[in-house]
Amino acid sequence: MGFVDSRSVAEGEAVETDVCIIGGGAAGITLAHEFQNQNFRVVLLESGGDGFDLETQNLYRGENVGRAYFPLEGCRLRYYGGTTNHWANWCSTFDPEDFEVRSWIPYSGWPISRPSLDPFYERAHVLAGLGPYQYDDLTQWTTPGGGVPFEFKNGALENRTIQIGTPRAVFGHKYHEVMESSENTQVMQWANVTELEFAPDSDRIARVRVKTLAGNGFTVSAKIFALCAGGIENPRLLLASRSSRPAGIGNDHDLLGRFFQEHINQNLGRFLISDPEYDFSFYSEKRPLHGTRAHGYIRLSAESRRAAKLPGFRLYFKHTFSEDAPPGIDSTKIVLKSIRDDGALPDNFGTHLWNIISDFDDVAEQIYRRKTNQPVDGYVYRVTTRVEQEPNPDSRVMLGDELDPLGVPRSKLDWRLSKRDVEAVLRGQQVVAAELAREGVGRAKFLEFEATENSDQDVDHLFGGCHHMGTTRMAADPQNGVVDADCKVFGVHNLFIGGSAVFPTSGQCNPTLTIVALAARLADHIKAELA
Repeated sequence: MGFVDSRSVAEGEAVETDVCIIGGGAAGITLAHEFQNQNFRVVLLESGGDGFDLETQNLYRGENVGRAYFPLEGCRLRYYGGTTNHWANWCSTFDPEDFEVRSWIPYSGWPISRPSLDPFYERAHVLAGLGPYQYDDLTQWTTPGGGVPFEFKNGALENRTIQIGTPRAVFGHKYHEVMESSENTQVMQWANVTELEFAPDSDRIARVRVKTLAGNGFTVSAKIFALCAGGIENPRLLLASRSSRPAGIGNDHDLLGRFFQEHINQNLGRFLISDPEYDFSFYSEKRPLHGTRAHGYIRLSAESRRAAKLPGFRLYFKHTFSEDAPPGIDSTKIVLKSIRDDGALPDNFGTHLWNIISDFDDVAEQIYRRKTNQPVDGYVYRVTTRVEQEPNPDSRVMLGDELDPLGVPRSKLDWRLSKRDVEAVLRGQQVVAAELAREGVGRAKFLEFEATENSDQDVDHLFGGCHHMGTTRMAADPQNGVVDADCKVFGVHNLFIGGSAVFPTSGQCNPTLTIVALAARLADHIKAELA
């Protein structure tokens, strides 16, 4: 059936199908792919075309009213393939404990378990173009001369591997030909859904209204609808569909759009390896293996997180350059240069002296290596931390007052970090630094700051990763979530949601592999319903 330009569809036309998928990103394309060769019809509605279009991209534009955040139109890509078109394809699984209720994390716990998702993770590996479904056996990801992981003996730290598939735009490119030659799937591009409508006196969605930026509009009717437009657009569209439900679809308990979560990132740390001869490339380089690439990282083990009551916490490493050295190194250079050139101490000598004292070990190591003609900065690495954000009902997506060119209210994002989030970053850093020293592998130094009741305003160097999660969260009952364990919207018999919006918690790993696994699982459920 292939691709259709919706701008050529007649005004007021009524398109009929069996399954309507809204959104052509990782989740939507996975669903469409899994529906191939079935005896039912599929329509996939994609807002854009095959490439970037600024006018279409600006439909994402919205308002940030909470913590400083990226421009909303800069976080996602609005054309076929979605954000996988500039996706780095970093993939890993959620851990078993991520699905469990953790007493120290409010609102934690999924209504499904990790073992139930394992078969779908394996399928997701194939769909995402990855290598073996293996993360725990590190011998799979090491090669002679390619770096080896540290041997941690105390159980608090763990080595882990992330896979980095190729090509980057796997979903938009790899599955374009599949859809082009499909016998049961039609991809309607340049098609923007503006509202979902119920059948009269029913709890079933009857149709969606579609508009194009060219000005024409039509409807698509289906037996089943799957909304896969992203963690901000999903709640936006459901909140805007108010003709039958004034509060929006799936919002009977005022949970729609709440619990917006991001991964908390900080890249203001340094790590100094104890052994200058150690090959650190396992952690600092992408290594081609098994038809994919691998990159190692360090994380707190489940036992250490449980003991310290911490969320997911991991570390990445990048080699530093001279301009990226600890402050004490720079201050030492400034003081020596001032004495050599001017015969006097520099301005702000007190600040420089404090930096040198604070980073004295780093300064001493650098001086020693320079005096002994060893490579300088060869074993100093920048540390990036990634921390799981605690689910917070006050962190949310809402509707703004401004309408987009199609008449839909624009998004209003209120991203919030709590004092507990900032405390988790601080305590996690302390545990990691202590354990790295205890294991004798090196010393980590992180930026010092304070957690306050106004941490959103007071701590400005913690940032997100454009991972939008939690806004239509999965739960065992409608009092605690928007969708059930099958990703079906509570109170609506034929509306399902795909993507990271359904994640109750965010874990510490990139979300896309779990998005694809859940979409493959949802595809099986929908196929069973239609059978």
